[in-house]
Amino acid sequence: EVAQVESTSGLEWEIEEPESVDNESEKPETPTGLTFEAQVACLDPQTGLLVQETRAIPEAPTRSQRLLQILGSLHDTPKDASRTAAVPPELQFRSVFVDLDRNLVLIDLAGLPEKWKASSSSMEIGQALYAIVHTISYQNPSYQTVQFLVNGRESNESPGGFLLSEPFAPSEDWVKSPAL
Repeated sequence: EVAQVESTSGLEWEIEEPESVDNESEKPETPTGLTFEAQVACLDPQTGLLVQETRAIPEAPTRSQRLLQILGSLHDTPKDASRTAAVPPELQFRSVFVDLDRNLVLIDLAGLPEKWKASSSSMEIGQALYAIVHTISYQNPSYQTVQFLVNGRESNESPGGFLLSEPFAPSEDWVKSPAL
């Protein structure tokens, strides 16, 4: 089913109803055991900054489904025991849409964690949002901006002061510089 999403800026996207990443019966069929390598962002808790990690991700048949698989891996425990996942497990991804004409990736979130609506720290929220943004940008240099939808709609919520209706671009302020 295709749905129209209209943003407050007047832009419209046609999107299909998302497949749940948590429902095994709705996942597309892919050959068992095939994986690809992807760079993902995880957290260095000592500095509070994001660091890259290479992960083996289960293959998926389409670009959007591969990106959804990569985003789902942000909940996984990093290989390096000194790092932690930057994205809380309560933050679930419904779907991903790529607009190559505008170098934009739309990420549809399945609601926001309750703690984000209460009194969660802006640092924790920023780390999670920018882990998502950087993980997407690591996949393809043309993915320059990420915009978040919440339950299929543009959201004016601003957890931790981050306005979700605005596009996010990678920011080196959130990334740990590699050791020389």
